[in-house]
Amino acid sequence: SAAGYTDRPGFQKMLALIAMRDVGIIFCLDASRLSRNSPDWANLFELCGYFQTLIADHDQIYDLSIPNDRLVLGIKGTVSELELSILRTRLRLGAESKAARGQLKYVVPPGYAHDPDGQIILDPDRRVQKAIQSLFDQFDRCSSIRQLSLWYRQNSTTFPVRKLSKPCTTAWQIPSLTTLRHLLKHPIYAGAYVYGRSRRRVEYVEGKLVKRSEADLPPDQWRVCIHDHHPAFISWQRFLDNQDRIAASRPRWAMNDNLGPLREGLAMLSGLLRC
Repeated sequence: SAAGYTDRPGFQKMLALIAMRDVGIIFCLDASRLSRNSPDWANLFELCGYFQTLIADHDQIYDLSIPNDRLVLGIKGTVSELELSILRTRLRLGAESKAARGQLKYVVPPGYAHDPDGQIILDPDRRVQKAIQSLFDQFDRCSSIRQLSLWYRQNSTTFPVRKLSKPCTTAWQIPSLTTLRHLLKHPIYAGAYVYGRSRRRVEYVEGKLVKRSEADLPPDQWRVCIHDHHPAFISWQRFLDNQDRIAASRPRWAMNDNLGPLREGLAMLSGLLRC
């Protein structure tokens, strides 16, 4: 896809072939589909103009060494980029509007399912429900998520893990630390429907634009939060208490503030010592 900031090896290979004079003409269903952003357009135009490579779509054949053809194709690219931006904005606003009503459907974590009307309900499998409840009960006895992960491994206790393959299935396996952290920080188990828990930002890394997601935002910055939206495994207060415990056990660089594993200091074996 030409959208976004992902690497396009096929597009880069085409540019390399143009520079090597191995391409005489590029056929496409629509010339505007060759690229959806200005930098790629400029690079393609420059190479095709220098190396006498033509571009053909359903309307006509363009010779980018001719100023008129270059102008027409440039206008098409600008219009295409604007249309993509408008379409993305409409889709985002539509999703936010649906989420504000608690009707935006997404893949729910283990313990929940969707009924025929699209409402979030408890998983009909009682074994799954018991495993989720056991997760929160056992976390109350542990000092951190790492301790909880070690408990699952030491006792060889399996847990329902949602696979995102098609169709979406649930597999019983020993959960990883990342999976446990994701589940314990998910507000769906407190009966809350939430949208917009994270925010994306764009960074410039090694000459490329890269999209990255920020860490989970605090509850007061979530775009949508509907309490008592569906059956809950834990109360909202218990969920907040769990978040405080997770935050307190994370490593800190300030020694006086550290309740988790130490990361600096004079003691060489501080990571192996436990009170």
